Amino acid sequence: MESKYNPIFNKVGGDCDDACREMARVYRASGAVRDLKIAVKAITDCLESRWVISAVSFLRSHPGGDEQESHQDYPDKVLKAARKQGRVLGSMLCALDEGARVLVYDGCTDVNDESKARVIEIPVGFCVIFRGDLIHNGMAYDRVNHRMHCYLTFRGLKWEPDVVSNVLPPHFECQYCGIKLEESNAMRYHRRYCLSNPKAAENKLKRRAPPKRKGPYICNVCEKPYDNDSSYRTHVARGHAKKQLTEQ
Repeated sequence: MESKYNPIFNKVGGDCDDACREMARVYRASGAVRDLKIAVKAITDCLESRWVISAVSFLRSHPGGDEQESHQDYPDKVLKAARKQGRVLGSMLCALDEGARVLVYDGCTDVNDESKARVIEIPVGFCVIFRGDLIHNGMAYDRVNHRMHCYLTFRGLKWEPDVVSNVLPPHFECQYCGIKLEESNAMRYHRRYCLSNPKAAENKLKRRAPPKRKGPYICNVCEKPYDNDSSYRTHVARGHAKKQLTEQ
């Protein structure tokens, strides 16, 4: 079966793929690819002799596009299954053109820490081997770039290639400015008045009065707190209002 390049993701779980980022699975390895796999195997055996080189693919980036969203190369459930067996999955990225690079977060396997982000430059003919749970981003390029990627797995472990793990919390994204928020109500409010929204000025004119402040509401007489204004008004109406008038 002939390898064919197809667009791959930019945003984890996104609705569309990135036309500037493509992948072609290697189904029938040429002599050069077989030699490369033998060389990679000699290296990986020094790190983890049980690793199996799986799902070899060519990656091609076109000029433009955006940096990939932070992710791990394996789904969370697969990573957990490997950990239970005392195993660490891996990935390998080999540079076929000059300028190949990848952004990694040193030591980050749960949450990406921006202070630990660094770009690894990969010389032509060299490869980078990293843990499958390491958080990383694919880079954008200003010229066509080719790389080779493969998974380093174990025999007997069930997994599916090209299914990555999102390391960002569930979020909503503004279609006008791209900001991400975790709360749907907050995003709804932001979108309505976003500076990049062409109807923002019109929406501001129609804006209702700001929502009433949240409690506690504290009685000036007995200093008893209430969570909402309705309970506070009822409390005052039942005695404190009369007491205040009498004292005056």
